[in-house]
Amino acid sequence: MRRAAIVLVLVVAAVGAFVGMHRGSDQDAIRAQLTRLAAALHASEGSNPVFRVPRVRSEFDAILDETVHVTAAEAPGLPTDRRGLADSAVQLSAFYSSVDVGLRNVEIKLDDSSTMAQVAATADLSAGGEQSRRDTRAVNFLFYKRDGTWRITSVTVWAPDATR
Repeated sequence: MRRAAIVLVLVVAAVGAFVGMHRGSDQDAIRAQLTRLAAALHASEGSNPVFRVPRVRSEFDAILDETVHVTAAEAPGLPTDRRGLADSAVQLSAFYSSVDVGLRNVEIKLDDSSTMAQVAATADLSAGGEQSRRDTRAVNFLFYKRDGTWRITSVTVWAPDATR
């Protein structure tokens, strides 16, 4: 009886360790996708938008689901397809000589099946040029895991004075 109890404890510990490692790797994968998104939105001073479009499209193909719902008060009517969103991102960044996006305070909540994650973060935007600006916004992402890859299916960019 004692041996069965020890085996049971070892099995539970092994399963717990596996689940813990799996959740950690899912969180790491989601963080990597967020880092990749911020890098895709980056525009260096002097970069040509014509050359940025293919790179941003390629990155969005790897980061975003085929259909993505984006809600942002200042940008109503954004496209819902990856290609259209990539084109819009490059067009908007063309107004500035440089664009940098950083994400911090990232909180990830995985569902029990580890196929969906709700992510809350703070986004810092820095855009240089004649119309230079800095902005900080609360952002929510919804990720789904399909075929082993975490992809963003929804993004909400909150207004500066909004509570989420």
